[in-house]
Order: sequence, then structure tokens, then C-alpha cells
Amino acid sequence: MILDHSSIQEQRMHELHLTEGAWLQRFLLSQPESGMGYQQVELHLRDGRIIPNLIVRNAEIVLLPEEYNNVAENDIEIVAVLNGATSKNPAL
Repeated sequence: MILDHSSIQEQRMHELHLTEGAWLQRFLLSQPESGMGYQQVELHLRDGRIIPNLIVRNAEIVLLPEEYNNVAENDIEIVAVLNGATSKNPAL
């Protein structure tokens, strides 16, 4: 399912800036883009929550719905990219 960018822009979004060179950014850089300059992902958090249909810009910024503004990079256990590839946080 491809996410419509217009629906993202209408929502208030929180920007989670990824740590340069950390596992999550390295994984995203190894994966193809879903579109020009972005990837569509699903995040699995350590507390069991799953956040689907997220956009990551240039493997640097995750756009999270405002209700997830307290999520930090170390809260992410698994990332799944639209193309089906997944990666698990090696620190967990």
C-alpha cells in the first residue's frame, strides 16, 4: 500500500532525527527508496506498539504523528520497509 503524501502533509507531524551512522540509518541507506527522497516504513517499538505507514526523509528524519512525539530512536526495536526488508535494533 503506497501512502498518499497529501494525507501526511495535512497531519501535524513530529520529526525524529536519526543518529548519523547508527544501525537504523545504515539499514535505511541500504534499502531502495519508496519514492524520490523517501522511504515508507513501519516501526515496532520496544513497548509493543506498532506505527505503520511512516515516511522517512533521506534516511535522516522519521515523520511521526504528533501522538508519538515522545518516541526516541532507542525505543525502536524493528523497522520494516515497504519493500519487505526488516532490521532489528542490535542493541536489544
